[in-house]
Amino acid sequence: AEFNAAGATAPAAAAPEIGEWEVTLERKAAGKIGLVLATTADAKGGLPVRSIRPDTLIDAHNTTNPGQALKEGDRIMAVNGQETWHGIVDVMKDPTVASFQIRVARG
Repeated sequence: AEFNAAGATAPAAAAPEIGEWEVTLERKAAGKIGLVLATTADAKGGLPVRSIRPDTLIDAHNTTNPGQALKEGDRIMAVNGQETWHGIVDVMKDPTVASFQIRVARG
């Protein structure tokens, strides 16, 4: 699903109960992604989502796209092609990055 600060969204298929899907976020101004991730990959690969902070891009995405909402326990497999913890965190913290392509896994 696509989200921007103006609240415009594109229709999105529902997130699978088990499997992977992509989420695209557009950052406007100083918006934060809002994911709190584990510092190491789990046995299935990817970085487990520990929590989602309120009033962030992910929180807004979840409200606007409940069928594709990220939740605790989902795994972040990649962000903008980065698959390591350091790569994912560096991209998410970089204030010059305006668009995020997030690959999420569940199950």
